Amino acid sequence: MLLSAGAAATVGCVGVLVFFQARSHAILLDGLFNLSYFVAALLTLKIATLVHRPDTEKHPFGFIYFEPLINGAKGIMILGVSLIALFDAMAALLTGGHLIGVGPAIGYGVFATVVCAATAVLLRRAYGHNRSPLVETDAASWSINALVSGIVLLSFCAIPVIESLGWMQVVPYVDPLLVSAIVLVLLGVPVRMAWTALRAFLNFAPLEDIRRPVIKAVEGALAQFPAESFEVRMIRPGRLLLVSVYVRVAKDHPTAEFSALDKLREEITAAVRHLHEGAVVDVLFFGGPR
Repeated sequence: MLLSAGAAATVGCVGVLVFFQARSHAILLDGLFNLSYFVAALLTLKIATLVHRPDTEKHPFGFIYFEPLINGAKGIMILGVSLIALFDAMAALLTGGHLIGVGPAIGYGVFATVVCAATAVLLRRAYGHNRSPLVETDAASWSINALVSGIVLLSFCAIPVIESLGWMQVVPYVDPLLVSAIVLVLLGVPVRMAWTALRAFLNFAPLEDIRRPVIKAVEGALAQFPAESFEVRMIRPGRLLLVSVYVRVAKDHPTAEFSALDKLREEITAAVRHLHEGAVVDVLFFGGPR
């Protein structure tokens, strides 16, 4: 997380400073994006420590919902910056566009592309050791950031080519068109981030590719147990998967000893945690209809 915060602050500050030389709103947009990431990364660092704290009387289920909270706030923040930039670009297109300093713009494009790509690679490696949705979201964000910076760089490099062809009337429109294209193409990213966080807050069930293996694992653990039926319910607020397993014991089966039921609970929990290391599993046995 420190890596993400440091990279975002560096690229963001450089982007805003270069804007005053290049007068490119695409660079300003990129700088504001990264400053937004920086603010979110500072909050993420705080949340990352909170989720590891034990439950308290005030927070009986811990701090797991803080993770989707920060991802949702990040999505809304980026969405706001995007819409403001799109409005500004449309206004520029309607008023004849504007010229930019190509030299500083290309220099910034090279710098931003290299830093964003390197950060994305390092975060992907970190996610291999820490399966946190926060790290996963950051890695995806930096990958997109690197792609955007690369496209911006290529667009700036195209301006001298356009000028050499004598199409000078096109040049003022390159920057606002670039901003509009970036926002419209990537608008789904912050919307998706905010929607995913909202799903977690509303306790939506995880996607089918997460639910199906868990149900299969529970079914395997119960294969030798005389259960008339069982039901698995789960939610995934943040990195934790919360699983409740309801097992209806056969009516003609004698009441099992506590030690046997405890052993079965351990087997079910182990089967689920083999799929999701951070899973919290509750197993309930009952005999009558519910």
